[in-house]
Amino acid sequence: MIIKLLLATEFPIISLGFEKLLSDTKDMKIVGKADGVSLILEKIKSTNPDVLIIDLEMVKINSLKLIKRIHKYHRRVKILALSSKPEAIYALSIIRAGASGFMSKSTAPKIVPNILKKVHNNEIYISAALAKFLTFNEEGELNTNTKMLSNREMEVLQFIYQGLSNKSIAASMEINDKTVGTYKSRLMKKLGVTNTVSLIKRAESMGISSS
Repeated sequence: MIIKLLLATEFPIISLGFEKLLSDTKDMKIVGKADGVSLILEKIKSTNPDVLIIDLEMVKINSLKLIKRIHKYHRRVKILALSSKPEAIYALSIIRAGASGFMSKSTAPKIVPNILKKVHNNEIYISAALAKFLTFNEEGELNTNTKMLSNREMEVLQFIYQGLSNKSIAASMEINDKTVGTYKSRLMKKLGVTNTVSLIKRAESMGISSS
């Protein structure tokens, strides 16, 4: 059985890297490439891939929103997110959105085929470091770093980075101003800042997109 892969990236060097890496892998094949939301969705329909490899650093694409959409309407397609962004901050949000894995761009090439097979086989992939990090305490509760952001927190942080007011964020997310304030307070605590300006700077350093 050949695992059909759809590669979503706008960077030729990444595309070339995957082509070379998988050139000798007989049970995997790149069946399409796409670099925009419309083209990605079109290619999913036309190529019927088993696994979508999506580069989170694509410009003008809200990756979290796109992953949610694909997971909702194309459940059969497994999604592997590729990123240089901090795994400890982004991985769980991406997986909660519907991805089957989060792979760092610094991952050793030799293990990539195994990661793709794991994702194709309905397993969740995160690095060994993060897997070790997500342990349980003596009470059986999940130990997660306080910097782990929920999907909603990520959305609020993105809106804050865009310069939206609490009222505008509330309208966009269909929540009330008080709830936005609560999210902002959580974000400041988790990211170790004390004001909105510092929060925006922290978002920028994390690679938050303004799209």
